[in-house]
Amino acid sequence: MSLKDFMKDVAFSIDGAEDNPDPGQGTVMVYWKQFMAGWHGKRMVQNKRTRRFGTKSHFLYLGRQLWNDWVVYDKPATRVYDWADMLTIVCSSARIGEYIESTCRVGSVFLNEYGNAEFAVQLVRDAKDMTNASDKRPKHSLYEGLGPMPLICNPMLSISATLVVTKAFRDYETIEDLLAIQPLEGEMLHLQWRESIRDLPFFKSMSARAAPGKIETANAFSRRIRQLGFRAGYPRPPTIHDFRAEDLYWIGLYIDFPFLSLTC
Repeated sequence: MSLKDFMKDVAFSIDGAEDNPDPGQGTVMVYWKQFMAGWHGKRMVQNKRTRRFGTKSHFLYLGRQLWNDWVVYDKPATRVYDWADMLTIVCSSARIGEYIESTCRVGSVFLNEYGNAEFAVQLVRDAKDMTNASDKRPKHSLYEGLGPMPLICNPMLSISATLVVTKAFRDYETIEDLLAIQPLEGEMLHLQWRESIRDLPFFKSMSARAAPGKIETANAFSRRIRQLGFRAGYPRPPTIHDFRAEDLYWIGLYIDFPFLSLTC
């Protein structure tokens, strides 16, 4: 039987609407796509690689390698941008393109549970199929965190440094200005963007030949992270997708067992 004859038999077996017993062309196309998707999936499942997970240990090894590295980048800021991108993705379980293809939005300072001023940002993810639906884009808060930790685990450190260097804030220019802010207890102080940086990408391309203001590409970022993994001693370096898989695993586990404590 040819594929055409097969789909003809499938079409004749579909029940149509009450006023028209024959199925429409669109319905037949849906059945065709579902069949082909299942067929390809059945063929490819045996070749699919085992899912790997990027753990906290992988993350720390990569961070220590990055900040004690011997590699000289075309642009010195590459380390800062790459680690800021790494932290935003790892701490939010985002896809690699959701931040590189978008921009950061709101900056703020607030008092944490211990009464100390703390920096935080709200990242807006350009999720799949939501480019033209800005009101539905997922939002994720990123803040310094409580308790002592290695500096490489502070997601606001590299982001704050980048914002200060680019003079992104309207009312504050230096890190001393920012650290001197004391918000009222129980309130959050929103820092206003400088008008000149609005609509500019936060993660700029680190390529030496890139035009000024160009957004970083996922391919370039992934390539640098892969090379960093090799330098850290991994024969098969963990990828951003592996870290995302680890995050989603713990999120799913927490949903099933809410008494578990999650840490980023």
